[in-house]
Amino acid sequence: MVQEARSLTPEAEYQVSLAEDLALPDGYADLAFSTASFHHWQDQQQGVRQIARVLRPGGVFVLVDILMPLGIGKIHPHGRQTSPATVRSIFAQAGLEVQSQRRVMGWFILVTVGRRREDVKRKS
Repeated sequence: MVQEARSLTPEAEYQVSLAEDLALPDGYADLAFSTASFHHWQDQQQGVRQIARVLRPGGVFVLVDILMPLGIGKIHPHGRQTSPATVRSIFAQAGLEVQSQRRVMGWFILVTVGRRREDVKRKS
């Protein structure tokens, strides 16, 4: 995906790392997004805190991830079950205001868009 993005927008800078440990300065980015990996993150709260930290005030985080049907997380080895309410709570705790949240593609994909609040001090 990163190779494709680079070919489509070569003037942009791309960073690839674990969300929980971003090697970027505070307020560095205007936009961050994650697609279909959130359910694999070891520490979702820390990852979202790091993303909020590297966003400039007013910066946007777009999180797109699968919603596993209730109970499937117990038998599915590839991730954890996360509810829309849990994602909203994690965003709020990190200082991100949820601008929109909706389910798409048969309700199995959750898209959450958050904007970093202007007045929030960050802890790594």
